[in-house]
Amino acid sequence: MTAPTPQRESILYQALPGLVVAICTTGLTIGATLIGFVWRQTITLAEISKTLTSVCQEIEENSTRDRLQDEAIAGLRVDLEKLRKR
Repeated sequence: MTAPTPQRESILYQALPGLVVAICTTGLTIGATLIGFVWRQTITLAEISKTLTSVCQEIEENSTRDRLQDEAIAGLRVDLEKLRKR
């Protein structure tokens, strides 16, 4: 006489392939989501870096332009003082 197999054990063995597929699918989905998130963050950081670089260049150009304008204004003031002395 053989001992009867409990019902729970046979259900577990029947469900095992489905569980393995579900676990693998869930793992792949989570992995793909994380990779996608990291990829988007990388692109975003690259865009932010590019934007900051262009902003810094623009500030530098404006600073140079302001300095040149200040020098030109100073030169005009000197010329104006010379004209007043005449």
